[in-house]
This record gives sequence, structure tokens and C-alpha cells, in this order.
Amino acid sequence: MVLDFFIAKQKHRMWMINMKAYLLNVEDFKAENVAKHTDCDLGKWIYGYAINAFKGNSHFDELEKIHQELHKTIVNIIQLKEAGSLEEANQSFTSLEEISGKILQLLDILELESAA
Repeated sequence: MVLDFFIAKQKHRMWMINMKAYLLNVEDFKAENVAKHTDCDLGKWIYGYAINAFKGNSHFDELEKIHQELHKTIVNIIQLKEAGSLEEANQSFTSLEEISGKILQLLDILELESAA
């Protein structure tokens, strides 16, 4: 599955929009449906196409770790909201935004490296 960088970034941004919508009660998520970092579109790209193209690349290794952290944070947000701790869930969303920014930066770097 070859997913170009633009689409990878857009699909990741949509996840962030959906998570914010979840906190606003517009979208519904279950922790068990988002826990696996290999099941989302970005995860499929990472463990499908990208792992072969970027294996051994330090930026790719960092992307892989941060992407796993993103999913753990998403599960935490869902658990907090389900427990009625909406304020804490919103605070965790701020952390999620920082993680998301790192993911987008790493995708930009990998895209530049692949074009070189």
C-alpha cells in the first residue's frame, strides 16, 4: 500500500479532528477500537509501505515510537471521558496535539529525505 505523504498527513489530521469532535460529543469512539497503532491508516502505512522504505532511519524509528504514544494518549482520553473526567480528557488532548505536531514534523522530514 503506497500512501503518499500528503494523504498520510491528511488522514492523521482527520484523526485529530475526530478526537476533538469526540470530546465535544459529536463523534463516538471506543478505546478498544483505537488502541492498536497498526490498525489506523497511518499505522497501516507505517507497517506496510514505510517500514520497508525507511527501515533503519532514525526519523522513521522516532515516528514509530511517537505514533504508539499517540494511540496510548487517545485511549487515555477516551477512558478519562468515559469516567466523567472531561477536564482531564481535554488537558490530555493538549498533549495529543503536541504529539500530533511531532508526527507531522517527522512526516515532513521523511518526505524531504525520500525526495533527496
